Amino acid sequence: MPEPADLLAADRYAAHLGAELDEVSEEQVVVALRLEERHLDQDGQVAPEVLFGLADCAMSLISNRLRTAMAVAAHLSTTTGCPVGTRLVATARPGMREGPRTVWRIDVTGPDGLVAVFTGTTLELG
Repeated sequence: MPEPADLLAADRYAAHLGAELDEVSEEQVVVALRLEERHLDQDGQVAPEVLFGLADCAMSLISNRLRTAMAVAAHLSTTTGCPVGTRLVATARPGMREGPRTVWRIDVTGPDGLVAVFTGTTLELG
């Protein structure tokens, strides 16, 4: 299987977001980005799709480390906004696993704490 760094390098949307790989371990994958003007919505807050994209990127990297997997469900809850310049960090950890399905929890944090919680389910293929 490709290494998470190789998977990230091939991910065009992650590159568009400005996502960077911070950490890979047995227990977690950490991806981060620094908020820019292009990440803001019409109200000047971080756009939910940026938070979703960053968290989804982290889930993709952790779920495809050992086997090929695809996302079959995802949910995002946001808690607070962030200004331009904020460094957001998405930390993906496994939750429940049952057969070929795994539920992941991804916490997106900023310097003041939790910004969003993402839960996603992947299905291992083959």
